[in-house]
Amino acid sequence: MDEAAGLVPIPKMIIQPLVENYFKHGFHKAHQTGVLKIGTALLDGKLHVVVEDNGTGISEERLVALNSNLSGTKPEPSDSGDRIGLTNVMFRLRLYYGEEASLQLELNEPQGLKITMTVPTTHQEVTAL
Repeated sequence: MDEAAGLVPIPKMIIQPLVENYFKHGFHKAHQTGVLKIGTALLDGKLHVVVEDNGTGISEERLVALNSNLSGTKPEPSDSGDRIGLTNVMFRLRLYYGEEASLQLELNEPQGLKITMTVPTTHQEVTAL
């Protein structure tokens, strides 16, 4: 964790759906151990929050489709389907931060999923540390 990242305000309950995503779609009881990591970093005036797991992952086709949907300039909140959490997180991020906010999914090696949430910061918050 980047200590200065704690000074950057983010909407309440914005990380929870990313964590829940693992338990809903990636965790498999047959695996002996599930690993879920959450980290932060401040890079180039942006806060990066990374949620990664060693779950079952998703197909390359599904990954491309989800990233395409999340990168749309005007994401619509969803009320059905299995992408409701990610779409609604992206919708809320865009409401708070505008077009600079992003949510990027990638395959985690050797297995699992990595989700990176990126939001802009202001110098006032970060330099206060």
